[in-house]
Amino acid sequence: MRCRLIARFKGSYAVIHLAGIAHPLAPGSIDDDFRRINYDGSVNAFEAARVAGAQKFLFASSAQVYKINRPVRIDQFPILETNYLPGMAEGQSMYGFLKAEFERFLATACPKGNTQGIALRLEYPGFCSNTPGNFYISTSVENLQAGVIAALEAPESFSFEAFNLADHHVDPAIIDVQAFLQRFWRDVPNHTRGNDCLLSTDKAQQLLGYRPTMRGTYYNASIIQ
Repeated sequence: MRCRLIARFKGSYAVIHLAGIAHPLAPGSIDDDFRRINYDGSVNAFEAARVAGAQKFLFASSAQVYKINRPVRIDQFPILETNYLPGMAEGQSMYGFLKAEFERFLATACPKGNTQGIALRLEYPGFCSNTPGNFYISTSVENLQAGVIAALEAPESFSFEAFNLADHHVDPAIIDVQAFLQRFWRDVPNHTRGNDCLLSTDKAQQLLGYRPTMRGTYYNASIIQ
């Protein structure tokens, strides 16, 4: 299988790795499926990209690394890439755990070769959130595209980094972010203002040149189900 991937990747500038079981509650999936497909498959794809000489490897990670739907610990708002990542013993899903585990693999493997690794911690990519279950974090189609393009054009000044990717603001018609934090998360240090998104994209803006738009379009979730 790796030989086939190497042949497909030959001559490629970048490999964008999106394959995997895409949700922690995918019907019928067991932990072994997640490990075989989401982790072992990702390692296989990266090693093939490296051997093929690809300069960049983009990995579709997830804000589920923070256990975002039911977090164990939030260090501050907005949530930074350095936020605590819970383990399986703390109720983390195998999906979220293996996203973080593969990021750790890239952090070790990328400095040993010439393929730059970039993990984009996506949350609601292409969809608009209206639920506190993910802190009302959305990512418009335009911002998803802008983040991927920024990653592809990023300078090779680092071997591996992980970046949050989301909209920069929450539509005030959906929720008053500051009122929400005061009601449910008042004990967590808050560095946001107004209706800032609660997932920080500052690192992506600084290192990748990501420039989120204020307004965007979203897929209709009802037609996906």
